Amino acid sequence: MAYISGAAPWDGVRLGGNVTEDMIRARVRAMLSSGNLECDASARVWAGTGAGELCAACLEPIDPRSVEYEADLQGRTLHFHMRCHEIWLEECERDGNHH
Repeated sequence: MAYISGAAPWDGVRLGGNVTEDMIRARVRAMLSSGNLECDASARVWAGTGAGELCAACLEPIDPRSVEYEADLQGRTLHFHMRCHEIWLEECERDGNHH
């Protein structure tokens, strides 16, 4: 499964098509705070065609017509939409963690 289960408030909950950027930012912040997601400068990231995986940030499937970012974080592979990946990086910078 592409999302991370744990203490973040929306883990495991599909938010449907009504996901806002503020909701995604809040989820990413919660995941960073709880340690379920980290800002890892050594993470390897690839981009390619979406394969239907669930995005770790918004929990929506990544459509084959979309770009999918795949991040390898300490042995875990996470999948992100392009904008969700950007939000993750922005939140890392915001908190002073450099990705």
